[in-house]
Amino acid sequence: MPGVRSASLVRALPFSGNGGSTNFAIVGRARTEEQLRARLNTVDTEYFRTMGIPLQKGRTFSDYDRQDAPPVAIINRYMADRFWPGQDPVGQRIRVPEGRTTIEAEIIGVVGDTKHYGLDDPDISYIYASQAQNFHIFNALAVRTEGDAIKLANAVRAAVWAVDPEQPVWKIRTQESLIDRSVGLPRFLAELMGAYALVALLLAAVGIYGVVSYNVAQRTQEIGVRLALGARPGDLQRMVLRRGLLLTGIGLAIGLGGALALGRVVETLLFKTDASDPLTLVSVAVLVLVVAVSACYIPARRATRLHPLIALRYE
Repeated sequence: MPGVRSASLVRALPFSGNGGSTNFAIVGRARTEEQLRARLNTVDTEYFRTMGIPLQKGRTFSDYDRQDAPPVAIINRYMADRFWPGQDPVGQRIRVPEGRTTIEAEIIGVVGDTKHYGLDDPDISYIYASQAQNFHIFNALAVRTEGDAIKLANAVRAAVWAVDPEQPVWKIRTQESLIDRSVGLPRFLAELMGAYALVALLLAAVGIYGVVSYNVAQRTQEIGVRLALGARPGDLQRMVLRRGLLLTGIGLAIGLGGALALGRVVETLLFKTDASDPLTLVSVAVLVLVVAVSACYIPARRATRLHPLIALRYE
């Protein structure tokens, strides 16, 4: 079809919610008490090119990997590094259950790691089997397009029906929509927490300004006495700033300590983001310091500009 770069059949499309796993054993190695597990998927010859998964060693499936040919398999980089560290796994053999029997497949290639259920998936071994050697009733058709993928949905459906009018085609979706769906709830919770955090930050800024400003205003009479005794306005302003920043610094230390202690609670909602991100913590600390400096400087400057007699009568 015009506009289609490649197309592929796959048993379980990433982020679709479908998938499976299997036990496996490595031929030539003694069995251990640990049961070896891997995610299992069946794909055809064009799958890795269609999904943009890089081939790192060996080869991908070909038209010669038919049902009457010796069983073959492709593994991901994580599995290769875990079970064959510093070695080439291509040519090694693994045993995988197949119904009531066990098949022995040769590893012919290593591909890059992928996520399957969610972006927060832990690293896991992944075995790909040949679609031509492992038929399934239900499959997904992955299509890589040159433009807007969803615009070709009707044309792709028509192309399938041109081959088999009775072939059911349903749930046509873009890969982007599947990924968005998998992160929908965590993204909503993160945005909600972000909104609450912004409100809390604004309330903290207003509160700090109000408390520090009131504290400085209460010292207007003291400032008047110091001015009457010959103190310079600049020295008084620095004195007020030091006291205000000392209190703010103590509060920041307590707040940052609490943020670091409770950061692990929200890390489950963040993808590849550290809850103790230095840039975020420093930015918030700088904002609080700016608010505190303003709260100290403005009323202190106002008080030092008063005539000493007026400042002494200030209530």
